[in-house]
Amino acid sequence: GRVVATDIVRIGRLEGASNNWVNVTGTNSLLSVTNGINVGNGGGGSLLSVNDGGSVIARNLLLGSNSTSAGNRLSVAGAGSSVT
Repeated sequence: GRVVATDIVRIGRLEGASNNWVNVTGTNSLLSVTNGINVGNGGGGSLLSVNDGGSVIARNLLLGSNSTSAGNRLSVAGAGSSVT
């Protein structure tokens, strides 16, 4: 499927919000964000996963932007997968 967002997408936004996950998988899968993606703004252990031809398009991407947000990850795997 396709998701288009005009605001910031936050995965694990608040302190204590941990182990959150967004998965974009498959050749027709797209996450398009006008303003940006923040993985683990306040919490830790969150993941943005892009696999098997999935695509993510965002103005910017932040991983763990606060001191309380450790261990956040971006994973890109499989032919044709992309983050731009």
